[in-house]
Amino acid sequence: MSDSPQPAWREELVVDIKGGGADRHEIDADILGNSLLSLSKLAAKTSYFVYGRDCNVSVKVKGGFREGSFDYKVVFDFFGGLTPVAPQLVKALFQLLDLRKFLGGKKPKSTEKMGNDISVTNENGETKIFAPVIINMNNSAPINISLNGMYKPLDEGATNMTLRGATTFSSDATATIEEEFSIDSQQKSLVLTTESGILSQDEQQKTLEVLTPHTDGKATSWRFYDLEDDTEYLANIEDPEFLESVRERRQSFFHGTKITATVRVTKKLVNERKRTERIITNVTVLPDEAA
Repeated sequence: MSDSPQPAWREELVVDIKGGGADRHEIDADILGNSLLSLSKLAAKTSYFVYGRDCNVSVKVKGGFREGSFDYKVVFDFFGGLTPVAPQLVKALFQLLDLRKFLGGKKPKSTEKMGNDISVTNENGETKIFAPVIINMNNSAPINISLNGMYKPLDEGATNMTLRGATTFSSDATATIEEEFSIDSQQKSLVLTTESGILSQDEQQKTLEVLTPHTDGKATSWRFYDLEDDTEYLANIEDPEFLESVRERRQSFFHGTKITATVRVTKKLVNERKRTERIITNVTVLPDEAA
């Protein structure tokens, strides 16, 4: 008997790839593997935005083939956090893709807060309402990179990728409405965006020792020691509240001061050389006894 913990809830997404070798139920293992890995990272990051950091998601794949396509089902099992009234991850993914398509590969012309939502205006002057979490996801570089990786088969011979999943649920959390989002190799530039030169980007929760702080609240070139990786590095801080507390002398630093924070690691190709940049966000200073 398995002792594996049972998930608090589950969501499912079907990915259907057509064109090229997919029509013969074939796809390059590296391409598929990278696409699945990117989807897994996308699910984890979306879960963080939608359900919070206390919720963990496990991603599993169920294979299945139909004539003239290569399709598979992705199962998202969730552990921890507060069980939602209705599942939201797949819905959030579809809303993000809808926002991307609405913007047509461009940045919003303007945004305006309307109650609890945000009105977005595209370059054609059209407006549409989105939840703030969708706007935040759209501005997330890790989300961007994972989306591009998930849709990589469109760069390698596939002509169409369709996502299908439940986005509306009844009071007992059973699916009542399924939606789908489809893009082809010609439309991908309207949905996918990537910053030139970025090779990869990832975020991790870390415990860091502050080696060189800037007591004037300067955001750049702080030096940290990563206790887990046993490495020292320079990083910039993007946490306005933390930097303000430093400038106002509400935050002091001593030998051995430690913080927990999100470390965003970006690997870029600059002048044909690889460069690693680190950004620190969500800073919490640990009390002396925890340090």
